[in-house]
Amino acid sequence: MSAEGEATLSKAIKSADRDKCMGRQPGEVTLMHRVRPGQETVVAALLDSAQFCDRVRHLEGVHFLRLFAIDGGTRLVFCGDFDAPPEDRFARLCLRYQMQLDELWSHCTGFPAGGIADLQAFSAFVATGLQPCGFRYSAFPQVTVRQIQKALDWKRKTVSFQIELAKKPKSI
Repeated sequence: MSAEGEATLSKAIKSADRDKCMGRQPGEVTLMHRVRPGQETVVAALLDSAQFCDRVRHLEGVHFLRLFAIDGGTRLVFCGDFDAPPEDRFARLCLRYQMQLDELWSHCTGFPAGGIADLQAFSAFVATGLQPCGFRYSAFPQVTVRQIQKALDWKRKTVSFQIELAKKPKSI
């Protein structure tokens, strides 16, 4: 989907309920939707097989992401912690992984027949599932994911350099 689609979705999510969407900390998005009766095992199988969260761990701006079922599989929960503003990152995530998320959320009550591609209907679906969230799962909440990745890269390079320096010099 285009950058225009991403902007449209982000704007619609922002207008849904900014305080609820943002939680108490910037960057949080928590959604909970009821799984349609009889679809619990399908959702469980999708969650087990998709390994969706593993695929997005390198997506820019994602600190933490988790999809899971609760209440005996009757509710699907999405928890994400993004670099602010979370609506933009969430929209990018939904549009990049549209096929996988459509397949998963299509088993939830209220998910639009047109899926994520129906931006207005999908935004309304997101708004009905927004949950207040009073926590933040980020080891380094004051920095962006990109800053963390750069620091880790610098650390790897420094350690490699130190290992090379510690080696015995070759005889001449």
